[in-house]
Amino acid sequence: MSDEHLQNLIEHPAVTTGGWRDLISAIDTEWDTADTLERRGLLLAIFEAAMESVEKTISFEERENFKYIRWWHYRNYLLQEVLVGRELCVETLYAVTEREIAAGRMEPSDRLREIALRGRAQPHLTRAELIEASRPTPSPEKPVGKSGWVHELWK
Repeated sequence: MSDEHLQNLIEHPAVTTGGWRDLISAIDTEWDTADTLERRGLLLAIFEAAMESVEKTISFEERENFKYIRWWHYRNYLLQEVLVGRELCVETLYAVTEREIAAGRMEPSDRLREIALRGRAQPHLTRAELIEASRPTPSPEKPVGKSGWVHELWK
């Protein structure tokens, strides 16, 4: 999906009348293929711009629920970006929080920023090391024969 298509989704009147869920689905799809901090930052900018517009149309009674949904999606995007397997990458978290603060989407006092700063001050694995550690180790092949895996089939 192109940036132009996402921009058209934002500007479509349906976004402010409930179609915002479709926009989130489109961003979710694009997020899975975004492979740079810059690309994900653009997607978050689109998300935030759309949610700002939508929030103005939400009834007072539903606004708190909408704000929570908006917050949850934003945090979920950030966490997807900083995880390597099931491990938090401190380097990526720091870079992401830098980007988000610079873009005005995150306060410098945000908890994720505090975690990034504390994490950088301690020994930690690099992103490359986390990727390497998350790769499955190949299991040694069992020999064929009476003591190997073929023998197991006949038990």
